[in-house]
Amino acid sequence: QLFVDGDRVQRARIPREGYFHMGAFAGETRARVMYSPDDLKGRRVNHAELLLYFVWNEGRRHVQHVDEKNGILTLDAPIYSPMVPDRYVVENTPDGLAEKGSWCFDPGKGEIQWHPADEAGAAKAEVVVPLLNELVRFQGRKGKPVRHITLSGMTFAHTDWFECDSGNQSAVAIGSAISFERAESCSLLGNRIVNVGTYAVGLYRGCRLNRIEDNVISKAGAGGVRIGGEAPDESTRENVVAGNDIFECGQIYPSGIGVWIGQSSGNRVARNRIHDLPYTGISVGWTWGPGPNTHKANRIEGNTVERVMRLLHDGGAIYLLGESYGTEVKGNVIRDVGGSGSGVYLDEGCTGVRVSGNRIARCAVAFALHGARDNLFDGNGVTGMEDCTISMSNCQSYMADNRFRRNRFQSESKALFIKANGWTRRFVIEMTENEFQGACAWRIEGVPNLETAKDWMRAWKRPR
Repeated sequence: QLFVDGDRVQRARIPREGYFHMGAFAGETRARVMYSPDDLKGRRVNHAELLLYFVWNEGRRHVQHVDEKNGILTLDAPIYSPMVPDRYVVENTPDGLAEKGSWCFDPGKGEIQWHPADEAGAAKAEVVVPLLNELVRFQGRKGKPVRHITLSGMTFAHTDWFECDSGNQSAVAIGSAISFERAESCSLLGNRIVNVGTYAVGLYRGCRLNRIEDNVISKAGAGGVRIGGEAPDESTRENVVAGNDIFECGQIYPSGIGVWIGQSSGNRVARNRIHDLPYTGISVGWTWGPGPNTHKANRIEGNTVERVMRLLHDGGAIYLLGESYGTEVKGNVIRDVGGSGSGVYLDEGCTGVRVSGNRIARCAVAFALHGARDNLFDGNGVTGMEDCTISMSNCQSYMADNRFRRNRFQSESKALFIKANGWTRRFVIEMTENEFQGACAWRIEGVPNLETAKDWMRAWKRPR
């Protein structure tokens, strides 16, 4: 990374704005992909870096060979994701230096080439090239945790990033600039964490009763705060992330999350403002489908989440995954979710969640349920959906017994009320005491014999 006068400088890239589009894999190795030769004709891209965008994550690969005749790029390693990337850009190429305000690194010469945005003031600029990936580590031992340490009123800035896959979702493979492991009752209070190359803060194995409060976290390479890991872990629990301002993260790994909770229970995420992110605002859970896990009884309350999902897809302002008994999503304000994003998204076996008293405005979908079961949506206010108010998919496998009570739905658009995919008779959803306002027809799509919300309200006990 390169920072000039406190701002991250864009790596030289083509195209300067927007993206190129990629075709299918060429062969079975997943290290050769089809592309349009006109995109890179005459460009110096051998050994440059491709930033590949998938539906919900990204990948980085170096170009080993360009076959312009057949339109095939050979990469230095197979692509991890099961999906074909739909977009890509080329970074760290000298051809991108034609634009002011960019830079690239020549590994052969060990030189940085920088094209300043302000050439006249370049000689007086403060230029920072970070070397460290991590700034602070709270490191205890099993049976001897670190305790009662507080960092307050400090600024943490400028770390490098890892040249590796970010993981299959949420940049889960990426570490953090400030990390806690086997730490109890420690705190980060009122700090500023900016321009780091990874997640800003990570609470890992054996972390409990820690507080991350009233910090400003911005322009991180991945996400803001991460709690827990991918493997079940009873020892990471009961931490608080509250009152933080988290924004403009995902600068290098756009799949990074504002606040991510993996295998960890009993945490509280409250009163944060999370905004202007390329992907999901808050994500809780790391188990696909029903089954044992250690992410229960988390509380997501009183947060404002806005202008998220600006780049990637299949996510939302607040996203939950797997059996999550006792988890509450309460009193949050959600608005202006981009693309196809949802306000509250209950994915793959999400069970036992109460979603209440939230205010959701201007999203594609207010509530997305994908294989979700036995959840309660109570007293929420929804307005201005673009696609539908409730999206239900994977209904045929696990999804049943979700309840919608005392919600207020308002719309003047032609958006659907419910869009269902894979409907079966086994699926049961309760609709009682909800209020509908506006000129919307409240149509239902994908459910036999039910055409409007009024039909459903009359027959909610056992729709056919």
